Amino acid sequence: MTKNDFPKLIGAFPRQLLAGLSAAREAAANMPPFRPRRPISHLVFCGMGGSALPALLLRDFIRSDTKLARRHLHIVVHRDYGLPPEALTSSALILITSYSGNTEEALSSYRDARRHRLPVLAITSGGSLARQAKRDHVALARINRGLPPRFAVGEQFSAALGLLIRLGFLPISLERKLSATASLLKPSAFPRKAHRIAKLLQHRIPLIYASDRNEALAYIWKIQMNESAKIPAFANVFPELNHNEMNSYAMLTNTQSALRKMLAVVMLHDARDRSSVKKRMRVTSSLITRSGVPVIPVALSGRHSLTRTFNGFLLGEWVAGIRARSYGVDPLPTNLIEEFKRRLRP
Repeated sequence: MTKNDFPKLIGAFPRQLLAGLSAAREAAANMPPFRPRRPISHLVFCGMGGSALPALLLRDFIRSDTKLARRHLHIVVHRDYGLPPEALTSSALILITSYSGNTEEALSSYRDARRHRLPVLAITSGGSLARQAKRDHVALARINRGLPPRFAVGEQFSAALGLLIRLGFLPISLERKLSATASLLKPSAFPRKAHRIAKLLQHRIPLIYASDRNEALAYIWKIQMNESAKIPAFANVFPELNHNEMNSYAMLTNTQSALRKMLAVVMLHDARDRSSVKKRMRVTSSLITRSGVPVIPVALSGRHSLTRTFNGFLLGEWVAGIRARSYGVDPLPTNLIEEFKRRLRP
């Protein structure tokens, strides 16, 4: 793939959502009967990098939906080797997500889950994880190959959602809702807005701020800037940042004024944010602006939570890709990460 494929990858996102649901249906049709020893209380997602992003989005979606939150499903996102304590001290279902199927940490989690005889699901495009899951008769959602992992977020998200629906953890109505959402998404609608944001971010380090309900989306914008634009970026959420990070702007009008030219804040606004959080965003924006750091407001568009989240995701992809082009870099490769992996090998 080359940088010319970047718009096509973004444009394929709605189709990915449908493909992931299809992969989940196929996996459910072939999986053995699901009979956990105890009622499941925790869903533990184990994955790294781009393969962890769908779990973060799913966590935020479930906890921000009142009806889904009443199901008392505790979602744990584990981005490390092995398993978190919640997997061993509660009745947990383990979902291993690795786009390549060869992620070292995810395979470690899979082995530990099997060793502890925990119920396991796997989502991957192939590799060692697919082979081991097939060997162990573990339910496996096979997704399409050949993409940078961060561009497979849509398919991995819908595959995970579809599996949880098929196992009865989430209502079947969500499958219809996700299909309807896919039909509403228009990836080609964002380049003009993305160009405006990218221009304001030129030669600056982005700080992405959002409400707690959009923590995953703010983090994803950071990742998009890191991997596509190849620049440092950071993310934080309200109200927590008002108790620490906000104070870093206090000195920018004095001895640390050079930082004003290095930073820019992107403020993600959601119509469903709490009124108290909206007020915090307004006041914080005015204080940051006073310090000389530009604040770029971004209103998430869409009537429903999933639509706003995915529209925000697509906009972030466009902004990062445009930033990459302005720097003359290819947004697709992650060469330093690949070099790091090579150096880890024996």
